Order: sequence, then C-alpha cells, then structure tokens
Amino acid sequence: MAITVDTEAADRLLATQDDLERELGGKSIDPNLAEDLILAASDAIEHYLGTILALQKYSETMGGEGGLFLYTTYSPLIPISATSEITVAFYGSDVSGVSINDADIGEVYVESGTYWTAAGGGGINRVSIAGQEQPLYTVVYRAGYWLPNWAVDVTDVTGKRDLPRAIRRACAVLAAHYYRAQEEGGGMVVIEKRVDDFDVKYESESQRATSPSGSLPDDVLALLPSPRYL
Repeated sequence: MAITVDTEAADRLLATQDDLERELGGKSIDPNLAEDLILAASDAIEHYLGTILALQKYSETMGGEGGLFLYTTYSPLIPISATSEITVAFYGSDVSGVSINDADIGEVYVESGTYWTAAGGGGINRVSIAGQEQPLYTVVYRAGYWLPNWAVDVTDVTGKRDLPRAIRRACAVLAAHYYRAQEEGGGMVVIEKRVDDFDVKYESESQRATSPSGSLPDDVLALLPSPRYL
C-alpha cells in the first residue's frame, strides 16, 4: 500500500494564540513563542491519536477484498469538490458508482463491488490476510478537519468540518503546560524525531519527570477521543 499527499495543509496548528492566552488567564505572549508552543502541542496530540488532523488531499493505493467497500487511511472524508465526492481507479481506469459511505471511518462505497486482489489464495474459502492485497485500486480523496487558524476560502469549503472543539481545547491546554514549564525553567526537550514527514515531538522536562512513558497530562487526555474511535 502507498499513500501520497496531493495537496498539503498550509499548517497543522490545532489551536490559536487566543486559545492559548485564554488558558493562561488572558496573559499576552510573543506570537513566535505561541506558534512554537502550539506546534509542539499539535504534534504531540497527532502522535497520540495516530493520525493527521489537518484537511489534506491524498492519493492512496490499496487492494480489494471482493466486497462493496474500500477503506482509506485518513478520515473524516470530505468531498473533493461540489461535483465530485471521491474518485476510484482500477488499474488506472476510473470506476463509476463510487461514493462516500461513512465519512468518519473512511468507508468508500463501490457500487459494482471490488475485485479480489490478494496475492495468493483462491478457491471457495478465500481468506483475507492483512497486508497481502495487491495495490490495484487508487483512491483520490480529501480527509481531515478545517483548522482554527485557517481563513475561509469560499471556493474550497465543500462539506468542510471544523476541528472538534474538544481537540482544539486540548491543544491549547497542552501548549499552556509547555509555557508554564518554560516559565519554571524546565524548558522542553525533543523526545522523538520522525523522518518521513519531519515531525518533531516535544515534551516539557517537568512533564517528562512525572510521566516517564511520555503520556499526555490527564487534563489533556480527558479532552481527547481514544485513538481507535477517531
């Protein structure tokens, strides 16, 4: 399986400076510092949830299992445009009768059904083995949320979904934790670097001392969905 980003988000900031300053009791802070703190918190939350939350356009190749549905890696699904929800190609030829069936779980309906494209097997009792499907289908789709810093573009808001308020608040709360840690002289440390998309994960030293596993603070976790339900 392979996935590429066709249209990348301008940024992946899950909260605004106003959100952060509200969590700090109205205290004004430097815009550059605010952006750094919010970016660190946004990265940490995406890492915890195991997904990318910002709305982006993707091309993803995947195998078929002989059923009526294909499933995308990222969700929620958003129509590509006012005239096209999603496109599916099989061996490079467009498939007709496709639509978004369940946007929240990335479920794509294929009216004519999908071909069995597993690497092996066959016979009466075919068994799907995860990771063994040949990537013969290409799905082009948009997935993710409209982030709070983004200006509304009236030409590109078809079916858009705003970032859930609880996740936005969680990001601001976590950024405030980082700010207070810096105020106390603890600072932040890099706990993980990921080469594929150049994300850097941060953790406050004070948080690290009380949370060796690198888990998020309880007040942040209370606002976030379980990764498997997002």
